Amino acid sequence: MSGDLAKITRKVSGISGMWNPVEIYTPDPTSLKKEKEKVFAAFGKDKSYNPKFTYSHANTLKVAKNKRLLLKLKDEVASLKPKSSLEKVVKRILYLNIEDNLSNCLLIEGIKQKDESKIAKAFSQKYPRLTKNLIRVANKSYERLTSPQSALPVQKALLTHDEQEYLKNLKLNARQIKEAFEWALAEYGILQDEKQNGPAFRVSISKTSTSIDVRDKSKTGPRISIPADREVTGDKLLELIGHEVEGHSRQSVNGQLLFAVGGSNLKIDSEELYEGLAKRYDEAFRLEFFGEESGTPKPFFVFATQMAQDGKSFFKIFEDQIERHLRTELKIPTSQKLPKYIDDESWEKALESAWKTTYRVMRGHINTKNTKKFAMTKDLSYLLGWLLDKKLVKAGKGYLNEAAILDHRSLPALKELGLSESSLPLPYKNVAKLYWEDILKPRAREKS
Repeated sequence: MSGDLAKITRKVSGISGMWNPVEIYTPDPTSLKKEKEKVFAAFGKDKSYNPKFTYSHANTLKVAKNKRLLLKLKDEVASLKPKSSLEKVVKRILYLNIEDNLSNCLLIEGIKQKDESKIAKAFSQKYPRLTKNLIRVANKSYERLTSPQSALPVQKALLTHDEQEYLKNLKLNARQIKEAFEWALAEYGILQDEKQNGPAFRVSISKTSTSIDVRDKSKTGPRISIPADREVTGDKLLELIGHEVEGHSRQSVNGQLLFAVGGSNLKIDSEELYEGLAKRYDEAFRLEFFGEESGTPKPFFVFATQMAQDGKSFFKIFEDQIERHLRTELKIPTSQKLPKYIDDESWEKALESAWKTTYRVMRGHINTKNTKKFAMTKDLSYLLGWLLDKKLVKAGKGYLNEAAILDHRSLPALKELGLSESSLPLPYKNVAKLYWEDILKPRAREKS
């Protein structure tokens, strides 16, 4: 890599590591908890309530100086003439990363100034757009999920019936999840400890995190964050190892080792291919261990996004999501009315799922009545990424999505490098299966 390109890369890395957009636009945990209770209470009384979120982290950030530097660096990158295919890839990813950081500046300014026009513009610059094709795929998926005859094909499974039941009934807390993630990271040689000098992740238990999340960009460095109150079943733990470690973390380190970009501080914030790879491993796990076809990813973010962009309020979206989750839980198509009596467990599941989908799509809003008619569209990445990754795998190029955290605009440049699967610094090992065989399976035998 030329000296000029390497120098600019170091400068951009120093800035982008300061800003994780998810940390910027996710409401304060206390705000989320309090407002969730108010929304649920209003729904229980057949009333409407749109929550009021606060964003303390965003309000502590300063952007003016870094914004000026980023604009200068953007011009410098644009003027560079790559001397090789590798430099062409690095230049492309670096340019997109600078654009990501400039949109982060706009996002921070919008939240601090309570200017939703800026927030909406930042989201539109950073994240996928809702398309007619995504809506079509989502509607088809929803039709299947609400059909009483929606069972997917079952194939021969790796696990016996007793082993499947053991995993589904095994409960693991945050500390045990952390231990499993650290084991899996260590298998790939990317666990951050006193012996590790290269790219690596640490695992932390957090009282403020609301979901298990890989954070390349973070105030505390690259890490996998686990909510302190999180509990998962054994099968979910193995799926998470594939998703968070073999998908996200490994993809990030591959990018750093191959290109010095496409991971860590220099990852691309638009995460469609990032989530597409992780969904590939979700599907592979379910098929191998349980013989279950996964089908299209759940479509709820598409519907919530569509309503938000039509100007519907938080509470209207929440109500719609409740009905959609009830219908999928009870297998009741839209051509039929919901029953007058619904059991408490189904209600509770629907309420929790509806809240999660709605608040995620409405993150970043100052006024959740949504007068500016916008959505936080990052979560469209699950469905869009699944579609994109399927195309790569079908073309025999699935390994390109393991090479770095990119977006589809970077793929043409990446293809020119002539990479093969053997080019990956960290080839796929299926450590989820190793964790089952080495750690959990012996425990299952002890229980039997």
